[in-house]
Amino acid sequence: MNKFIKVFIFSQCLCASVVGFLSISVGHAAEINPKLSLSVSEQYNDNVLLQKTDRKGDFETSVSPGLDISLQSGKTTLSLGYTPGFNYYIKDTNLDNTSHNVHAAGTFNLSDATVVGINDTFMKSSEISDLSGIANIGPVRVLTEETVNNGAGNVTFKLSSNLNLVLGGGATTTNIKGTASGNSETYTGNAGLNYTLSERTTVSGTAGYSQFDYEAGNDSNSQNYGLGLTYVLTPTVTLGLNGGLSVTQFANAGTGSPNFNGSAALTKKFQSGTASISFAQSIISSAADSEPMKQQQVSIQFARPLTESLSASLMASYSQYNSIKTSLANTALADTDTLSAGAGLTYKINTWADLALNYSYLSLKNRVNGAADYSDNVVMLKLTIFYDRKF
Repeated sequence: MNKFIKVFIFSQCLCASVVGFLSISVGHAAEINPKLSLSVSEQYNDNVLLQKTDRKGDFETSVSPGLDISLQSGKTTLSLGYTPGFNYYIKDTNLDNTSHNVHAAGTFNLSDATVVGINDTFMKSSEISDLSGIANIGPVRVLTEETVNNGAGNVTFKLSSNLNLVLGGGATTTNIKGTASGNSETYTGNAGLNYTLSERTTVSGTAGYSQFDYEAGNDSNSQNYGLGLTYVLTPTVTLGLNGGLSVTQFANAGTGSPNFNGSAALTKKFQSGTASISFAQSIISSAADSEPMKQQQVSIQFARPLTESLSASLMASYSQYNSIKTSLANTALADTDTLSAGAGLTYKINTWADLALNYSYLSLKNRVNGAADYSDNVVMLKLTIFYDRKF
């Protein structure tokens, strides 16, 4: 089926769901909650072009107004938001750009046992913070414009007091400007069972199918099967484990060997604040390499309020990306390491304004071809004011 037809059908299904399910709430009073915000930031980036050599630093001013509207009517909840970003550089004015972020979501309680959820997110940006934050595309190697649209839906059936069945699906289109290998579409479907054994233990089983279509060719699909366990070790410590197999079939190379797909996460809640450490291995759709890759990532996060008005956060992660397919010389087509870290302080000025100071570091090392290696340091000061009211 033509890719545009697939995307059109999926978007129309989302729209039809919204229109159809709105009828559930007819006769109920609706509560509307608009939220307005405005963020103004100044940041310094010591490598705005993401170059290994001839690094250029520059200051960037960003202005981002935002509007979020939520509607609650009976058992229906809808939300819609739009946040543009107007970004201006002092020296490299050719990097000036406008980014767009639009999201929509809906939750529909059809009955006490059936809940439907749908969501769609659209983003167009050439900011490094936005590019590196997009899941399932592999490491960011160049500064360019990227457009992503991600739509998904799911239905949860409460089969009994401790057993839930979840069915879902989604479609994602990714376009990286200036390269055919960066244009791809992903279609997914999944089913899962969650069973609560006790107040401390929940087990799950999942099965999923993903189709990766690349403009540059070598399309592929994967089947994923896994089991999960969530165990509350103490009232403040939770352990989450997931593991299974992913089998990928390439259009140009047949079916590959099964690969492990799983994660482990340990989360600690303090009297004020949280900390977590996690490991994950996943098979992802790499828009940059036009074929699925294996990603392994270790990450830690920590957040804690220091005073009633001041809070701090820390994060760090290390990721390794390897092509599942290898060349005739039996060497990886892609073997890339990325290291990221960050720290932040947020000061709550009053009920309608926040001031944040953030630092982030990103380093990329390509073990196949080091020509695109780079590191990047960014310091940003941002003021955000907001207003919301219920009607």
